[in-house]
Amino acid sequence: MNRVEKGVTRMRLFTKLCIISLLFIVLCEANELSKEKNASLSKVTWKASYSLINVNNVSGFVLNNGRMNYNPFIDSQGLTYPRGISEVVYTDGMVWGGVVEADSLHCRVGGQVYRSGTAPGWIDVTGTPAALDDPRNRIYRIRSDWRELSEWELRKDAAEFYSLNVNSVTEEMENNILAQYEKDWNEWPVNLGAPYIDQNGNGFWDGPNVDQPGIIWADQVLFFVVNDFNPVLTDSLFGSPPLGLEVQITVWASQDIINLKDVYFKKYKIINKSDRTIDSMFVAQFSDPDIGESYDDLTGYDESLQMMYGFNSTAVDNIYEYYGIAPPAVGYVLMQGPIVFSAGDTAQFEFKNIPDHRNLDLSSFGYLEPSQWEIDYQNYGRTLEWYNFLNGYRMNYGSEGTLLEPFVHLSGEETGTTTKFPLNGDPVTGIGDIDGTGDNLNPGDRRMIISTGPITMAPGDEQEIVYMVAGGIGGDHLSSITQLRQNVINAKKIYDDIVFSPIPFVDVKVLPESGQIKVSWNPIHDNYDNPDYLFLGYKVYQTDGVDSVIQVGSFDKIDGITRVTDVVDGVEKIVYSGSENGLSTEINLATDAFTGDSFVYWGRYYFAVQAILYYPDGPSGQKILSNKLYSVETILNRSNFSEIQYILTQNFPNPFNNVTKIQFQIPEDTHVKIDIYNILGQKVTTILNKQVVKGNHEVEFDGTALSSGLYIYHLSAGSFHKSQKMILIK
Repeated sequence: MNRVEKGVTRMRLFTKLCIISLLFIVLCEANELSKEKNASLSKVTWKASYSLINVNNVSGFVLNNGRMNYNPFIDSQGLTYPRGISEVVYTDGMVWGGVVEADSLHCRVGGQVYRSGTAPGWIDVTGTPAALDDPRNRIYRIRSDWRELSEWELRKDAAEFYSLNVNSVTEEMENNILAQYEKDWNEWPVNLGAPYIDQNGNGFWDGPNVDQPGIIWADQVLFFVVNDFNPVLTDSLFGSPPLGLEVQITVWASQDIINLKDVYFKKYKIINKSDRTIDSMFVAQFSDPDIGESYDDLTGYDESLQMMYGFNSTAVDNIYEYYGIAPPAVGYVLMQGPIVFSAGDTAQFEFKNIPDHRNLDLSSFGYLEPSQWEIDYQNYGRTLEWYNFLNGYRMNYGSEGTLLEPFVHLSGEETGTTTKFPLNGDPVTGIGDIDGTGDNLNPGDRRMIISTGPITMAPGDEQEIVYMVAGGIGGDHLSSITQLRQNVINAKKIYDDIVFSPIPFVDVKVLPESGQIKVSWNPIHDNYDNPDYLFLGYKVYQTDGVDSVIQVGSFDKIDGITRVTDVVDGVEKIVYSGSENGLSTEINLATDAFTGDSFVYWGRYYFAVQAILYYPDGPSGQKILSNKLYSVETILNRSNFSEIQYILTQNFPNPFNNVTKIQFQIPEDTHVKIDIYNILGQKVTTILNKQVVKGNHEVEFDGTALSSGLYIYHLSAGSFHKSQKMILIK
């Protein structure tokens, strides 16, 4: 029996096993979710396990069956932006489709939309999916700073993880969060494909005590594996048989690098574990954006950024108006497409250069509204319709895939022309094909995809696709698009600098420590082995988070090189000076370089570290090479900055519309009272009046019943009294 025959026999055997032993999934996950208005299937009774990416301004749920940004607690939107405010996405996932040689049903489509065609687990060497009850078959979630998390940080994390108010979090919940971080860190599944940082440079995973789990520029990383081997699930999605894929999914985010605070990344590594070649394959990112209220949204495509995005159709959204802020915009950006052979080019794969290959760009963008989407799953016609959709054609529900109807520009100068990138106009300037204008759809609920391909995957082939999920918020719905674009541009610059630069990434950590600030970074000089460059040293800067910098430290390698000159603009200049003081990977700072004063509680401070390389044989103007400065932020609100003390912070947001949040810290258990006064000094209400345990706390103030104006909130805790001003705007 040849390899193909063995694979076919194995797949048929597994199909029988699925029908016999996994029939419960038909009754449960087949109906997992039904946002569609006219769903006739019963409500799901089984919920996939989940985790959360929530280390910066973007917070999103991740389910272990591959779906993302759906909240399993409330059966609703699961991507929150800004973090802690409101949701911008109902759900998203990856969808793929390709053609195989088979007895019938050659075209096959799978992935995740409102239900999932994938199950948790990898495929072992025998071609069998991992058991659902295997303890390794889970979402791993780590933070590089898990050992230093304060009680307040754990409480906020637990509140989001369990979808609770922060004051409802129990100590047991906090302990569960910390215990899971520790467990996942110590059991990081590199053997299943999880990324790691090779600290000693030997090319092997030596465990978390030597090497480091995760990605060097990520503060939080999630990893899990899914597969599409279960024909019950793939049939319940689009009526398609499996393609035979394993998909390793990595999700990561940075909390401190300023220009990465409004984004996170997700990487899909697709492995063909079948014995059939998949031809004409496309992969796509699917999303259902719901910016606050779901009935008034629009979507669009930005060609320059390879980004699809959703935004609100008006300057005000009812949900975001409640918080006194404009509706944001949310985008999905292709950062790295699948690779194909291309002589002379260079592709990226696993953060490494692959010669004679290139990464594919997007091949199409498509969109839908609810009337173009039906719940009629388990119908092979849906597979054919979706495959056309992945190829850049309109969905045409009910056509059974027989109708290839292209998208058409329906507004702007190109009205009437066919395209695979509709809605590529600019809503900010009003130029081009813009959703909600001309003959385009009226504002409403939207679904959107960006697709890339075609590719061919032989048995054993691997492909890797990386997306960025980004948010942006401005003064209204259109300036939110502008801010989204800027956030994406800033993040792409950092991503490209990290991935393509010959300088290893300088991973900067900033922590308050005994009245000072400790800036530390990874010792990239230890394993630096580029033969063309000499490592000279580090420079440490305090920044303002934008463009002003002040050098606060310098560490020069003891190598006899104290000065480097280079010709710059036709003039020979000193481009590097060293003091031969030796290398270090940390520095303790006691004062603010911008003010000369001590650091203050609740202040925001920014630092960056630069690694300096010398290229002796380099051309003029290029003898010194250094990494770009990435400002890393710290807010001095951690209890380990000094002893816990009495602190009352400024409310956020401020000014606010109806609702705002007030944080405070107390060093002992005591009775706490917070009163609200108007500008005349008259008490309006009391929002807290009870015994409170020591530590950090947050309360919410709802000013719906009050008129616009200046108000004062006053905290009394034992002998401590303090007031702050806040502005209510309606």
